[in-house]
Amino acid sequence: MTFSEDSRQKLKSVSTATLTSVLLKHGLRNVFIRNMHKINKGAPRLVGAFEQTVFEDFVEERVGAGEGIFGLYPPEAEAEQAFREWRREKGR
Repeated sequence: MTFSEDSRQKLKSVSTATLTSVLLKHGLRNVFIRNMHKINKGAPRLVGAFEQTVFEDFVEERVGAGEGIFGLYPPEAEAEQAFREWRREKGR
């Protein structure tokens, strides 16, 4: 999964507490981020974990519906397109 450079820059400027609050406002009450620490204090913020979690939710839903994991994870072009459509439908 890829981020636009604009999205990446925005995510670098917020805390995990902010992201958790946004998730809460969108009705995701059982989602939280805790105990995230940089190993290297001088390193830039990690961006991408949230995107990966959303993708894993998509995979879990598809596999739960009986689809095979191969081609979904890691995603092939068809799965990436299905993921984009799923995100639009789910508003995620």
